[in-house]
Amino acid sequence: MVPLPAYIRAFLFLNVLLMATVAALLMEVQKAIPSGVWNSVHKGNLVDILYALSIAAILRELTPTAPPWVLYAIALFYTIATAMVVATVYLLIRPLLKGPVALLNRRGLGVYSLALFLWYALTTLLPHLRYPTFQEPGLFYLFLALFLLMVLYFGYAAIYISESYKGIGFVRRPFFAAFVGTVAIVLSVLLMIGSVDIGVYYYYLFLCFTASAFVFIYYFRFMIEYPSLLQPKWRGMMPLDLVKAATTIFLALLAASLYLTLKPPLAPILLSLPALALPLAILLDYMRRVMEKTKLGYWGYLQAGIYIHALVSFYVLGLVYLLWPDLPAQARFFALIFVLLLPTFYAFYLLDMRGVAQGLEIPVSTNLAAVLLDILRFTALFSLVLSGISISRGSGMDGTGLESSPALLFFTAFFLIAYSTYLRVTHKGFEELLKKGLWTELSYLSSFAIFIAVYLFYTSAGEAVKVFPYHDLFFPAYFLILVIEVASTKTLAFKGKEREMAGIEDLLQYYTRRCIRADFLENLWRVVRERYVPHHGPGIGFDQSTRTFNLRGLDEKSRMITSVAILLDFYRSPEEAAKVTPEVRTLEEVRGEISTILGEKVLLLPEDLRESFREEAYYPVLLQRVLNELLEEVKTFVPPSGHASIFKKLATVGGPFEGMALEGGKIKVPPTVLFGRKAFTEYFKVYLRALGELFPFEHTLLRGLIKKEAEEVLSAYNLTLAELLDIVPTGLQDFDEATEGGLVRTTSTLLLAEETKAKRAFLDSFVAQGAKSRDTNLYATSRVPPREIVQVLMPGDRGIDLYTAAHTSNQITGLEENGSITTAPLNTTLLQYSLVRDVKRFPREVHKRVVLDIYSDLLRYHRWEELLEILCRQLEGFRRWNCTPIVALDPNALKGDELEALKRRFDNVLLISGKDRKSGSLAVLKLYGGTPPPRSVSLQ
Repeated sequence: MVPLPAYIRAFLFLNVLLMATVAALLMEVQKAIPSGVWNSVHKGNLVDILYALSIAAILRELTPTAPPWVLYAIALFYTIATAMVVATVYLLIRPLLKGPVALLNRRGLGVYSLALFLWYALTTLLPHLRYPTFQEPGLFYLFLALFLLMVLYFGYAAIYISESYKGIGFVRRPFFAAFVGTVAIVLSVLLMIGSVDIGVYYYYLFLCFTASAFVFIYYFRFMIEYPSLLQPKWRGMMPLDLVKAATTIFLALLAASLYLTLKPPLAPILLSLPALALPLAILLDYMRRVMEKTKLGYWGYLQAGIYIHALVSFYVLGLVYLLWPDLPAQARFFALIFVLLLPTFYAFYLLDMRGVAQGLEIPVSTNLAAVLLDILRFTALFSLVLSGISISRGSGMDGTGLESSPALLFFTAFFLIAYSTYLRVTHKGFEELLKKGLWTELSYLSSFAIFIAVYLFYTSAGEAVKVFPYHDLFFPAYFLILVIEVASTKTLAFKGKEREMAGIEDLLQYYTRRCIRADFLENLWRVVRERYVPHHGPGIGFDQSTRTFNLRGLDEKSRMITSVAILLDFYRSPEEAAKVTPEVRTLEEVRGEISTILGEKVLLLPEDLRESFREEAYYPVLLQRVLNELLEEVKTFVPPSGHASIFKKLATVGGPFEGMALEGGKIKVPPTVLFGRKAFTEYFKVYLRALGELFPFEHTLLRGLIKKEAEEVLSAYNLTLAELLDIVPTGLQDFDEATEGGLVRTTSTLLLAEETKAKRAFLDSFVAQGAKSRDTNLYATSRVPPREIVQVLMPGDRGIDLYTAAHTSNQITGLEENGSITTAPLNTTLLQYSLVRDVKRFPREVHKRVVLDIYSDLLRYHRWEELLEILCRQLEGFRRWNCTPIVALDPNALKGDELEALKRRFDNVLLISGKDRKSGSLAVLKLYGGTPPPRSVSLQ
């Protein structure tokens, strides 16, 4: 192996160092001003490492033949481009940081240490990189043309945006630096292309420019998103999702390249694949539309199942085409059945999905661009699968032998029973919601027929199929699809009234569906329609058969007004309402429910309806939401400490500012404060003036931001609102103050502590604070008896008891539920099931605090590697299900290297020392977003 030239080592070292500097700069600004707008730069910086590696690989290959000045120029121009990235980021963050930029602090040194390790790894890996030759360079020139167009547009956008801000210097200088870097990249690209043989270096160049394309895309996304925070007009310069488009193009070109390199028999497939890809693409388009409108995780599960089904079906389809000349007649018959059933299944599924969309009153017009992209993506995916199995044919890797095992008979029977059970449950529980019918049954039957056809094809093909590795994983994949579909129904489950109170129309339908007399509702609808419904077109009316109101033809505000009017008139006379519905309510109770759902939107009601509510109670709520929206928009430019100083000054103004404060990164208006519309306007203007003093750019940008929010979101109020910051207080005052509110929501925390009163105090405080924060608690412990768990939990919380199994003589073999406590055995499968079940008792949008104080005892019965794998899956599941978990562990239960490996799995690591709350202290070893001063706080 030829040693790596010194200049390439220096090239990689310098560029990795510059990329580490970019990462350190981003960490500094995110520490001071948390914002997700910098994530695109982070991603681009990471992909840039692959870009540098691919350039280094080309330089290594060119070293023996190319003139030295060409090699040095390529390396120099790329290094200049990386330096311009550093300059761009520095110029962007400098106005946002009040003090000097510190790169050599603890975090920065950690980044540079990691960079040194990365440089060593890259220089070790580089000599081993070798790619095949390719004699069809036309594809590369097509890709290169697309790449150069993208780079030119990137440079144009940088200059255009920077010139637009020339007068106030917002992003002019940093974007000009980005333009200089773009020019350097173009020069580097031209030198490389002029120095290489495209056929020999095709895959080197292809991977190089692919990495470069994604680097540009991520930087371009940031370049549009950052100024769009203040002026949304710039979003028009990025009309589509470039990452998805580039991924599709990359897959297509790579698939075509592999096909032309390997030349598998693809011609007949290109004729038949559109018949398969077209319904599949339209199906996914419908599903995306329904998912976008309903926001249900149910469709995400089904999408995953479709992709898995397509992938394994492509594998079998590839086997059919590769083996067709050598197959016996019987195997050809079953293969043909499979080929015919596959598009039939997708067609039935498509018709089923179309019916669901129509049932949910979602437009089913096809997005032609999205469908074409999906067809291209699936065609490329099939080509990659076909190329992959062509390469692996006869590789010596064995399958599982599942198709010839007696276990498959049980598997098939179980599959059939489970599918039929799933069919019955789906139709019984969700037929009204999803309106599934004939096509649902046909898609299930055709899917099962595909399963049987593949099984018969495999068994009749004999040894021909067995030369392909893992061919029989088709069957477990089908079972996995079934599990995914069954799991998807859990997202549709709801508990009576709670699910239906998501909106004011849901409240209306909940009560009116329980009305016995349809004529009563018909008369009520006639009166309300004349007063509040502006027009009587399609999509507006009352359905006597289902006793529901159809308001989809109205705009959002009219639907809200109409719903409130019907509810108030329905219960205007509780005595009359009691005659026609079992849901007896007083008018005051109904007003309270309407108020809970609408909040400050009560102020949008007409005057005659608004008289039923006290307006002064809703303007403080509106002010709180408006200020939190503004806080969200400007958090990239004004740090939380700046907002804290604003409220200190405004406390002297009086009114709501007297008790207003930042709690967990959120603005809180005291619930006792009451004021009207005039006072609301005055208070908002006072806050804007105070905010303007800390805004680092021209105030015209801030005024433009306010105007944009007022026009686009809440024009009725001339203001906007947004989501609040996600902070989870622990209940420990010193810790919450040091971390500016507590732990970040959905981050995972490892609590290292021996079994002491100090540890119990921390966990009990965390759970008790959950009740104050209106969170749901799940407390699983093997250290505390059930009677003590009950004392800590609040109504609605859940507990899992492993103490009985670990520390008593009671034999626990299954799950035993007693009220809010589930007693579980020391069985990881049942424990996992119990945890998942308790977490999913509550909707995803409900935040859940999870305490797991079980692993110290589980380590006595299970291997560390097994528990680590389970724990990692748990943490990922908790994050997806809106949980903030704390895992308590005795540090003496693990070896030193095991403990260090475990720490790396968590976002936060805390260490408790001391025996009780009075003498105990909490040390912060690791914290998401940075370790706060002081590193140790009291537990009192």
